[in-house]
Amino acid sequence: QYDAIMKDFAEKTAPLRDKLAAKYLELRTLGNSPAPDPKAVGKATEELVASATNSPRNARQWWTG
Repeated sequence: QYDAIMKDFAEKTAPLRDKLAAKYLELRTLGNSPAPDPKAVGKATEELVASATNSPRNARQWWTG
C-alpha cells in the first residue's frame, strides 16, 4: 500500500517537480552569469518561491533537499 501511495504521489507531483526544477535551473543560470541582472534574479527568485509555496509540502522539500 505504501508503494502505491508513493507512486501516486510521484505521478501527481511530476509536473510540479519539473516546473520547480526548471525555475531552479533558470535562477542558477541567471545568478552564475558573469554580470547577473539583479532584477532578473529577483524575479526568478520570486517565481520559484511562489511556485514552491503553493505546492504540497513534500514537493517543496524535493528541490531543497
